[in-house]
Amino acid sequence: MIRFTGEKEGLELCGQGAAATRLVLVGPQSGGRTQIILVSRGSAPVARGPRRITLSGFSTAHGEMSNLDPELVHNHIELDATAGDVTDVEIHDIYFGACLGDGIRLSGGLQPVPTLVRNTRIHHVTMRLGGHPQAMRGGARAGVSFQKGVRDVMLSDFFLIGARNSCLDMEPTSPSVMENITVTNGTIDNTEGKTWVAASFGGFEDATREARLSNSRMVNVRIRGGALYVLSTRGTTLDNIEIDANRGDTADALDAPLLLVKRANEDLTVRNVSLLRDSACLPGPLALISHHGTSPRRINVEGGTWTTRVGPGTQLSYVDLLSADRIRIRGTRIRIEDAPAATSYGFRIVPSLQDMAGVHLDGVAIESPDGLTAGFWFAATTARRIANIMVTGCSLAGAATSGILFDATGSPPVDRHPVVQGNDFATCAELWSAARTAVNNVFPIIGGNRGGRVTLSGTPAPEGVVAAIQGSQYVRHNPAELWFKVTGTAATGWVKLGGAP
Repeated sequence: MIRFTGEKEGLELCGQGAAATRLVLVGPQSGGRTQIILVSRGSAPVARGPRRITLSGFSTAHGEMSNLDPELVHNHIELDATAGDVTDVEIHDIYFGACLGDGIRLSGGLQPVPTLVRNTRIHHVTMRLGGHPQAMRGGARAGVSFQKGVRDVMLSDFFLIGARNSCLDMEPTSPSVMENITVTNGTIDNTEGKTWVAASFGGFEDATREARLSNSRMVNVRIRGGALYVLSTRGTTLDNIEIDANRGDTADALDAPLLLVKRANEDLTVRNVSLLRDSACLPGPLALISHHGTSPRRINVEGGTWTTRVGPGTQLSYVDLLSADRIRIRGTRIRIEDAPAATSYGFRIVPSLQDMAGVHLDGVAIESPDGLTAGFWFAATTARRIANIMVTGCSLAGAATSGILFDATGSPPVDRHPVVQGNDFATCAELWSAARTAVNNVFPIIGGNRGGRVTLSGTPAPEGVVAAIQGSQYVRHNPAELWFKVTGTAATGWVKLGGAP
């Protein structure tokens, strides 16, 4: 075991390359010997921990060991700032072999004045961690693990495989700083993993405390063989991410999404993220944006192609938006290449925990050659409603009963006047339809703008039913009629201009 402890400063451990210089940990693991390399203040009575430490040019591996920790927390490299800051560390050009614990573990201290792993770069590393005969279920615990108390850290130019849990593990165990973390230009390969979650990217949240991952980004990363879970973030970006899976050997994949955005995510941008749920996968949705105690808000999804070759799972929908406030999805393409169930939906939007407002689907294209029940299903619940709905410039290629289904089960209705404009639902039997208590309570704006003169549509005659300002129009279908609002702003003052007698 090699230790950089106390106030060590400006030290380098540099080998002659991964093939020439090998660090292998063997023998009894007692007396705190759980890492190949430890960088930590330790118990030394000093003001700060190590800084300006460089590790490069060698390979690491676990050999045959005894007296193992029951949790197998045997890590190759650990940056431990629980007793004092660890700063300005660079780890590069290292090959990580068979491992029991984490390839690299970063852990700081707790609030209110946390000690941190800071200003650290990890780059040009390759991890092939599986295959150790003493490893639990044949793999390492994780590849790179961000436990808590991390700020200004970059992981770049990497390849990770061989962890039984997530190759990239960022689910902090306690509330501490997780800020300005960049993960870029790498591959996370979960094809040897024992869980569906290939990578987690987020902060900490429980019933009373939170410490969100903030001002962070994942850019130009490919994830194979599992899902990406984004948990408790603020001001964070995912950009140019490819996520694909083609395996059915992890039971936790059933009904689990490829992309999960959950808990208190705020001001999250998801840009050009591509998803592929291939034919060997268990059924489940492509993406789920959902609450878990606290609801996501101000979520922006831009572009990307999301493809599935299996069914949507028990919820019958390929994309789920649950209690997400002010969410916009723009220019995303959904490809459904497997025959859907008899009842299935492209999007399911449900305010299961709290009211939803500001749902804007713009330029979303759904391709389903074998058809759907509806492209977009807005389903208000008994106690929760959905307001300020906009569906604009969307298209649905493939037969469907409705382009949009407005549904409600109680008195708080789904948005009474959603904006539905510029969509191509030519292959649908109906542009939109309503179910249960939304029937005769939803009148989409098919022209104009909220608060001004509009063109509305609906099933009942508007007089005494539909409120609008003077000068508005109403298109009634079945029977086909055109009405004009000649007086007032209430529900009266409508005159029929033409149509069925």
